[in-house]
Amino acid sequence: MFAGPTRPPAWHRDLVWIAGVLACVATLTLAGSLTWARLAEPETGPATVREALRVTLLPGAEDGAGEVALQVRTASGIEPGTPVEVLSGSGVFVDPTELGDFEVADAVGRIAGVWSETVLEVGLEALLAERIDAELHGPVRRILSDPGVRVVEAELSRTLMPAGLNDGSRLANWPLQAQQNPGEPVQPVVGLFQFFDPQELEGATNRQVGEAAVRRLAEAALDEGTEAARATVANATLQAAYDAALEPARAALHETIAAALATAEPAIETRLDEARAANAAASEPAAAGPAGLLPAEALAGLTPEEANERVLAELAQRVWDEGPGPVASVLEGDPRAERAAAAAPALAPFTRDGHRRARTAAFLSGAAVLLGWAVMATFARGAGRWTRPGAAIVLGTAPVAALAWWVGARREGWAAAGWPGGVAEEGLIGQALGLVRVAAAALPADAVEASVRITTVVGGMGLVLIMVGALWAAAVSVRPRRRGPF
Repeated sequence: MFAGPTRPPAWHRDLVWIAGVLACVATLTLAGSLTWARLAEPETGPATVREALRVTLLPGAEDGAGEVALQVRTASGIEPGTPVEVLSGSGVFVDPTELGDFEVADAVGRIAGVWSETVLEVGLEALLAERIDAELHGPVRRILSDPGVRVVEAELSRTLMPAGLNDGSRLANWPLQAQQNPGEPVQPVVGLFQFFDPQELEGATNRQVGEAAVRRLAEAALDEGTEAARATVANATLQAAYDAALEPARAALHETIAAALATAEPAIETRLDEARAANAAASEPAAAGPAGLLPAEALAGLTPEEANERVLAELAQRVWDEGPGPVASVLEGDPRAERAAAAAPALAPFTRDGHRRARTAAFLSGAAVLLGWAVMATFARGAGRWTRPGAAIVLGTAPVAALAWWVGARREGWAAAGWPGGVAEEGLIGQALGLVRVAAAALPADAVEASVRITTVVGGMGLVLIMVGALWAAAVSVRPRRRGPF
């Protein structure tokens, strides 16, 4: 007879399974901790913090969609006794004699008044070219190209639609025009020199054609000015209706711009305070950078973008050395200080202290992995002593490796895509996913590559153990069985 293999006790098998689960979870934690430690190292930690600060303090600045200036200054830039620009780059000023009781609301009203009057007089492009600095072009263009057009259109509709555009009495036979002149634009409203592609009007009701004409007139009023838009109105009735809508449209546009400027109120308040201090000689000139982060000579001769990079690098190094706590004090007086305070929990893991905690977590999880391996090697049978630890390693590292590889392969595309368009445009889920993509694209490339290497090496160790177990099993299967005593 041949001696058959003895079946291990049930508690052996249970212990092996428990050790396998422990090793799998511990390996997952180990892979994550090693990646975390790599992101928080003295070489990569400040870079990680810098990118986190960039997307916190300067969101969208790389594509012109967000603030460009990080309150970087070598002095307040205000000369006592001269008019003060109430919002940097706005082209709107307040006289020093008005500063005593000039409040933020007054400044917002003045900016909204100047911008609305100018755009309705000479058009959007002339407003941008003549008054507003380049860093504000993107925000101003968004304000006036969407909500601005809508409010002007609403006022024009109130007077023009009843003047024959609502019931079609003022409409021309534009389908006949399209039939007689194939491929040529048509003029759908008699007395209104506007031309449309016939396909734009195909299937539209008379009211919808009138609404399209009013929309085109509102766009012309903001693009070229109200007088240029009025030149396209040749009918006396329509001209009277157009003129009657201008004053309400001007007031509605003023309110729309004022509402959009709510986010700039902290910057305006800071600017007014600096102007009062400069004129009263109550304070020394502001130090270079936020809260004197850098000496003035460190930023001399730099462009705003270069100065931003210098300030971000210095601030990131300080955050890595001291933790996120000092950020609020360093940015005191900057309207984005609240953003930095809200980002503190996300910055903390990538500081010097965070690096220490990551190494501790890696050490503890590594010890747990070794314990799980030892238990499996002791109580498992045959090839399972190799394959079970190997499978635990592979299963534990696979999620982190897949995530790191996936992020690394898509970082450039996500960075080129820029910031999401907002909840109203993309929906809540689309906005959330877009922000996740922006955050992933901000990770340093070498840190992502290091994570891929770490998880690949650890996972490769697991595959080696699985292969050793397979070879062991193959060797045992061809080895002759020993005969028993009988």
